[in-house]
Amino acid sequence: MKHLRLDVVTMSAAALLVAITLIAMTPVAEAARWRREVVVVRDHTSGSRWGPIIVAEIAALNAALPPGAPRFVYRDARTIPCAAIDRNRRAISVCSIDRFARPAATSTTRRNETIREALIVLRDDQIRLGQSRVCHELMHATTAIPDAYRTEPESCVRGSRATFGAWDIALLGSEYGARR
Repeated sequence: MKHLRLDVVTMSAAALLVAITLIAMTPVAEAARWRREVVVVRDHTSGSRWGPIIVAEIAALNAALPPGAPRFVYRDARTIPCAAIDRNRRAISVCSIDRFARPAATSTTRRNETIREALIVLRDDQIRLGQSRVCHELMHATTAIPDAYRTEPESCVRGSRATFGAWDIALLGSEYGARR
């Protein structure tokens, strides 16, 4: 009887390990991706201090993406109000405003698991959080992952890292890896 009990415990532990592994390998259900070779990031914050931060974070994003993933390309665009941005450009548009109810926001338009366009709104008074704020919003714009604050310590979108962490890189890999 003792051997039977030990076998049941061992089998239960093995089943739990398999379940955890499968969950870890499964892409995040809410996530999506761009299906273009090149995605333009149009910076409408021209003249503000956001530009160099956006350029640096796009470079970090491209470095974190697996081979075969789209390349995200920075384009300096003329400064226009966020409300005047053409949302049909199949690009990521970035704008900034003086005051906003939230620290920043990203909205995406998608069809099923394909992102069609994204708009990132940054707050000028949040520039001190520049790198982490841009990383956070780029993760939304590139994966459509929703907020779940402080749930993943190795993340700039779900944790408090200043730049892409292991969790972010794993999500980018699951969305932009071999499943193209």
